[in-house]
Amino acid sequence: MLVINEKINPKFLERSDSFKIRNGVGIKDQTLYFVISNTAVSFYQFTQFFQQQLKVQNALYLDGSISSAYIPPLKHADSFFKLGPMLAYIDTQNYQKD
Repeated sequence: MLVINEKINPKFLERSDSFKIRNGVGIKDQTLYFVISNTAVSFYQFTQFFQQQLKVQNALYLDGSISSAYIPPLKHADSFFKLGPMLAYIDTQNYQKD
Protein backbone atom coordinates (compact mmCIF):
# COMPACT_ATOMS: atom_id res chain seq x y z
CA MET A 1 0.00 0.00 0.00
CA LEU A 2 1.20 3.49 -0.87
CA VAL A 3 -1.45 5.54 0.92
CA ILE A 4 -3.42 4.09 3.80
CA ASN A 5 -6.36 6.09 5.15
CA GLU A 6 -4.94 9.30 3.63
CA LYS A 7 -1.47 8.77 5.17
CA ILE A 8 1.80 7.85 3.45
CA ASN A 9 2.88 4.31 4.24
CA PRO A 10 5.49 4.79 7.03
CA LYS A 11 7.78 2.16 5.45
CA PHE A 12 8.74 4.56 2.63
CA LEU A 13 11.86 6.63 3.25
CA GLU A 14 11.81 10.27 2.17
CA ARG A 15 15.50 10.11 1.21
CA SER A 16 15.43 6.77 -0.59
CA ASP A 17 17.82 6.40 -3.53
CA SER A 18 15.76 3.76 -5.35
CA PHE A 19 14.39 5.51 -8.42
CA LYS A 20 12.27 3.66 -11.00
CA ILE A 21 9.30 4.19 -13.29
CA ARG A 22 6.36 3.29 -11.06
CA ASN A 23 2.63 2.85 -11.39
CA GLY A 24 -0.27 2.48 -9.03
CA VAL A 25 -3.94 3.00 -8.47
CA GLY A 26 -5.72 5.20 -5.93
CA ILE A 27 -9.32 5.78 -4.94
CA LYS A 28 -11.15 8.93 -3.88
CA ASP A 29 -14.91 9.26 -3.58
CA GLN A 30 -15.48 6.08 -5.60
CA THR A 31 -13.24 7.29 -8.44
CA LEU A 32 -10.17 5.26 -9.45
CA TYR A 33 -6.96 7.04 -10.49
CA PHE A 34 -4.44 4.97 -12.47
CA VAL A 35 -1.03 6.67 -12.43
CA ILE A 36 2.28 5.92 -14.15
CA SER A 37 5.32 8.13 -13.61
CA ASN A 38 6.96 9.76 -16.65
CA THR A 39 10.39 9.58 -15.05
CA ALA A 40 12.08 7.45 -12.42
CA VAL A 41 10.86 8.37 -8.91
CA SER A 42 11.22 7.00 -5.40
CA PHE A 43 8.35 5.25 -3.62
CA TYR A 44 8.06 8.26 -1.33
CA GLN A 45 7.80 10.76 -4.23
CA PHE A 46 5.29 8.55 -6.03
CA THR A 47 3.22 8.19 -2.87
CA GLN A 48 3.30 11.94 -2.23
CA PHE A 49 1.63 12.50 -5.60
CA PHE A 50 -1.29 10.27 -4.61
CA GLN A 51 -1.59 11.85 -1.18
CA GLN A 52 -0.95 15.53 -1.90
CA GLN A 53 -2.04 16.04 -5.52
CA LEU A 54 -4.86 13.52 -5.93
CA LYS A 55 -5.80 13.49 -2.22
CA VAL A 56 -6.85 9.83 -2.38
CA GLN A 57 -7.95 7.88 0.69
CA ASN A 58 -5.99 4.76 -0.34
CA ALA A 59 -3.51 3.86 -3.07
CA LEU A 60 -1.93 0.59 -4.15
CA TYR A 61 1.43 0.09 -5.88
CA LEU A 62 1.12 -2.03 -9.03
CA ASP A 63 4.67 -2.53 -10.37
CA GLY A 64 7.99 -0.88 -11.07
CA SER A 65 10.71 -1.50 -13.64
CA ILE A 66 8.35 -3.08 -16.17
CA SER A 67 5.66 -0.39 -15.94
CA SER A 68 3.91 0.28 -19.22
CA ALA A 69 0.67 1.98 -20.21
CA TYR A 70 -1.57 2.02 -23.24
CA ILE A 71 -3.89 5.05 -23.19
CA PRO A 72 -5.29 5.71 -26.69
CA PRO A 73 -7.04 9.05 -25.88
CA LEU A 74 -3.65 10.44 -24.75
CA LYS A 75 -1.80 8.82 -27.67
CA HIS A 76 0.34 7.02 -25.09
CA ALA A 77 1.50 3.50 -25.99
CA ASP A 78 4.55 2.09 -24.20
CA SER A 79 6.11 -1.04 -25.63
CA PHE A 80 9.11 -1.60 -23.38
CA PHE A 81 8.37 -5.22 -22.48
CA LYS A 82 6.05 -8.05 -23.39
CA LEU A 83 3.21 -7.65 -20.93
CA GLY A 84 1.78 -10.26 -18.60
CA PRO A 85 -0.94 -9.23 -16.13
CA MET A 86 -3.07 -6.31 -17.23
CA LEU A 87 -5.74 -4.02 -15.83
CA ALA A 88 -8.31 -2.44 -18.09
CA TYR A 89 -11.05 0.12 -17.68
CA ILE A 90 -13.98 -0.15 -20.08
CA ASP A 91 -16.46 2.71 -20.25
CA THR A 92 -19.82 0.94 -20.54
CA GLN A 93 -21.80 4.20 -20.66
CA ASN A 94 -20.70 4.74 -24.26
CA TYR A 95 -20.77 1.07 -25.18
CA GLN A 96 -22.88 0.20 -28.22
CA LYS A 97 -24.29 -3.28 -28.63
CA ASP A 98 -24.31 -4.66 -32.18
